Amino acid sequence: MKLLSVHIENFGKLHDFDRDFSGGINSVTEENGWGKTTLSVFLLVMFYGFDDKITKKLREKYAPWNGGIYGGSVIFEAGGKNYIAERTFGHKKSLEDTFVLRDAETNLVSDDFDEYLGDELFKINTESFLKTVFIGRNGCVTETTDDINAKIGDLSMVESDMRSYSEAQDRLNDYINKNSDTRKTGRIYALKEKVAELKNKARFATGIGNELADCDSNLAKLSQEAAELEAAKNEAITLQTQIVRCKEAVLASEKYKVLLSGAEAARKQMEEPMPKSGVSGMALIIMGLFVTAGGIILIIADELFPDILAVAAGVLITATGMMAAFRREKRRAEREKKRNEICETAEREFREYERTINISEVNKLASMPEATLSLKDTDKKRAETSDRLDRVTKELQRLDTRREFLTEELASAEMAESRAFEITHKIEEGIEMLERVRKTSEFLEEAKTGFALRYLEPLKKSLCEYYDLLKGKGGSKCRLDANLVLTLEEGGKQRSEESFSDGIRDALGLCMRFALIDAMYPGELPFVIMDDPFIRFDSETAEAAMKLLKHVPYQIILMQKK
Repeated sequence: MKLLSVHIENFGKLHDFDRDFSGGINSVTEENGWGKTTLSVFLLVMFYGFDDKITKKLREKYAPWNGGIYGGSVIFEAGGKNYIAERTFGHKKSLEDTFVLRDAETNLVSDDFDEYLGDELFKINTESFLKTVFIGRNGCVTETTDDINAKIGDLSMVESDMRSYSEAQDRLNDYINKNSDTRKTGRIYALKEKVAELKNKARFATGIGNELADCDSNLAKLSQEAAELEAAKNEAITLQTQIVRCKEAVLASEKYKVLLSGAEAARKQMEEPMPKSGVSGMALIIMGLFVTAGGIILIIADELFPDILAVAAGVLITATGMMAAFRREKRRAEREKKRNEICETAEREFREYERTINISEVNKLASMPEATLSLKDTDKKRAETSDRLDRVTKELQRLDTRREFLTEELASAEMAESRAFEITHKIEEGIEMLERVRKTSEFLEEAKTGFALRYLEPLKKSLCEYYDLLKGKGGSKCRLDANLVLTLEEGGKQRSEESFSDGIRDALGLCMRFALIDAMYPGELPFVIMDDPFIRFDSETAEAAMKLLKHVPYQIILMQKK
């Protein structure tokens, strides 16, 4: 596999740029700021596009500075044929992207590869490409991925399985974490906490039951007392009512007696005759008649003047007597009329009142013992009974509320015990399943490790050879474990890459990358893109690195500072 040429229409700061490439080292030597990294990224996205989560954030960053068509083309050789890959990119959306692959000899559209060109050519995804074939300016340190593991040794038969390893392991680990019995966020841990909570709640069932029994006993006693108090209250009310009736009967009886006495007195008075007009009036009349008669006699006797005076005096006395008698009679008549009216009123009031009562019933009530009782004393007793009944009623309400609460709590405690048993069964099942998943994860890891051991020794050998070429010696100190984690023996102890300087780490990383590429591509070799990878090397190591590049069998596209 070789990169033959590149044409950039517009990409970042590069415009209408063309470059041909040959086998071996192709050095693009320019000053900083020229666009070396831009060219590297262009080559990356020409094979992988902007769709990957790693590259999609670069779309806007490398949009053309001067506008125009966003994209270009590359000519490459693969499988003995030359192809032209053309891409244009939307400034913001992948829906605007275009891809065309042509046969370089016929210029006809080819369907040998689709738009996922890098995945098909290199058999790895973008992430793995950036950790092996593409060496950026951020350093040479690398790490393996499932794609890299699958590609090592051209293991195409199990490539899909190896690519699924991380996904499967992640799913298993996710299940273990979510259902853990030791992590606070784990489902089984939470269930255990719930069981402990339920059992603790169930422990109070006996105490709740005892309190509920006491509550029922007190309710029964107070209910009995309330019933007795209610009866006593009703009796007091009945007694008060009877006392009131009796006292009203006493008053009614007294009134009856008074009215009866009045009526009887009136009857007697009606039977007695009224006094005559009186003697004084009749006397004056008789006297006047005698005087008048004497005067008339005198007149007849020829005693004129005295006679006339006597007659006049007699008439006057008679008239006065008659008037006095008339007035006397009138007053007697008025007194008689008034007496009669009073007597009739007394009789009428008695008769009317007599019709309104049953005098025998009234006398019976008036003669009862209740008539002698004090209404004030019975009212006080009734008030005391009502107050006690109110207090008992409130206590009954409180106990009834408490009983309802205790009943619910007892049911909840009994249910808690049953629920704890159910959850315990689920926990046992969950732990059993969790152990299976853990065993599966361990077996999967062992399988991966066993698989890695098949290519570990050849990979280590290649790594040591490259390190000897780069550093002159020390390759034998390089170590790889079954997970392809690189260490370097120093001072009698294996030390991780983080323990060394950036230069040593990049040297180890560069050797590891070429060792990985050797293992991944035993057949058709890929080209390698290197974007100023030696900036952290000292001059001696950088010079050795250039010699190393001449030794490797790959086409190198090297961007470096002038």
